[in-house]
Amino acid sequence: MGGALDPLLDLKDRLLRLSGSMEATADQVEAAAIGALFLSERLHQDDAALAQCFAERSMSLTQTLAQMRQAGSTRDMQIEQPIRLIGAIQNVALVVMPAFIGSLASITTLGASKTPVSQTEAGELAYRLRHIISQLKP
Repeated sequence: MGGALDPLLDLKDRLLRLSGSMEATADQVEAAAIGALFLSERLHQDDAALAQCFAERSMSLTQTLAQMRQAGSTRDMQIEQPIRLIGAIQNVALVVMPAFIGSLASITTLGASKTPVSQTEAGELAYRLRHIISQLKP
């Protein structure tokens, strides 16, 4: 499992770098939209057609910026996903599995001493195994 953690951490780092790049691009798009709007207002008196082109470009860039900002929450969730997966792996590997293995050892000891395993004990083990599997599912 230790080998699986490094690729997940690398993925998180790459996603963080990509997110930073997207934010920088969003800032540039915002600056271009403001610039186009400024030029549209400035040229309104002298060249109405050119001013209209700049106004349309400003609106288009503003729409692009809105889409980029909306995608930010999805990016944040994607960045958090490797961290959550690492936490789940560590929890299962370091906490839940040792306890489960201990319970299996107890049941095995009972079986070796000819003491029957109750349905409650078997059901508890089955429940704990399903719980372990559910923790590892995305």
